[in-house]
Amino acid sequence: MTASISGPTPEIFDLSSDGKRVFVSNEDDAVLSVIDVETREFLAVVDVGYEPEGFSLPLMTALHG
Repeated sequence: MTASISGPTPEIFDLSSDGKRVFVSNEDDAVLSVIDVETREFLAVVDVGYEPEGFSLPLMTALHG
């Protein structure tokens, strides 16, 4: 599936240090999306609980390469 920012209210986004992945916290959907920048494919959609306001990029990079 080609990625688009999921949910009506993406809250925070950041790129991995190598620029290969973008991480997006989606407040209303209560998930964090991990997207491959080159292919624009979802690599993961992580349920993070109620209205995520942000995330720890070092942790997410460790979990999703």
